[in-house]
Amino acid sequence: MNIGDLVNYITSSELSERVVQPCLVLDIDDSRRQRTLKLFSQNGTIIEKVWAGHVEEVSELSDAQLEKASGGMSTQIFSFWRSEMLNDYR
Repeated sequence: MNIGDLVNYITSSELSERVVQPCLVLDIDDSRRQRTLKLFSQNGTIIEKVWAGHVEEVSELSDAQLEKASGGMSTQIFSFWRSEMLNDYR
């Protein structure tokens, strides 16, 4: 997993079933025993200190997944937005 990768952040609790949220990896912290990530979610929030075991890397996106992750943006606009977001948080 690398900075800039698209991942699915998986959460669940006793009251709810498994929730999968597409996110971009903004930062990776390997300074402690457990690797943690800083994620940028599709609704624009930054989620910090996410244990790497709670995400799964998305290898290839279907058209429907890309549409959901990019919020309806074209592939070119989404790629530009993604690079801008990564540069802003470095």
